[in-house]
Amino acid sequence: METTLWLNFSVALFAIINPIGKMPVWTELTGDESAPVRRRIAFLVTGTTLLILLPFLAFGKQVLNLFTIDLASFQIAGGILVLLTAISMVQGKETRLKDRKDDGDNVRQTARNRFKQIIVPLTIPIMAGPGTITTVMLFSVKAESLTEYSELAIVLVAALFLIYLTFLLSIWIEGHIDPLVFTVITRIFGLLLAGIAIQLMVEGLGQVFPNWLEGQSTIDDDVQSGG
Repeated sequence: METTLWLNFSVALFAIINPIGKMPVWTELTGDESAPVRRRIAFLVTGTTLLILLPFLAFGKQVLNLFTIDLASFQIAGGILVLLTAISMVQGKETRLKDRKDDGDNVRQTARNRFKQIIVPLTIPIMAGPGTITTVMLFSVKAESLTEYSELAIVLVAALFLIYLTFLLSIWIEGHIDPLVFTVITRIFGLLLAGIAIQLMVEGLGQVFPNWLEGQSTIDDDVQSGG
């Protein structure tokens, strides 16, 4: 796999999932629970996200072929969708859970009950939403061998594992880092994701209009003609 593709996939995943940026939402949804319950909820959230995303990584090409969608068209559409997610991150839009309830002292049962409450919106669509699914599919269709699929899967697992670790460290992080830091990091990741989204759209447009990227701009023409 080309290093550029691997790095772009890594940056795109971390930017769109953004564990640090999701810390305020995670705190809002689980902050009233005990540490053991929160650890189990973190496992359920990241594990479910992985189970949702892996099929799209493995069968991205088949999905496109099933619906006879051209890769270039999907790159353009997917780039637009990822760009909307990036804009949402830059604008700081977050989802909160308003209704909560305590389900007793049993850690496992309490975690399961709270997870049922927050699977929407935390798992879907914040962690495994349209933007994340589109990003996974966009990169999966570029893989041409089992080795490349495996490398993409490793990146996906590593990204979700780091998110899991971030959630585990959330209690310490919440007490030592100003919430403003989360806001700044979210904005930065949003800008990076916007750049990747534009790149995806440009690549798709380049396939649809091959002469577009190869042609010279009017500025270049003016410079060469001395105008």
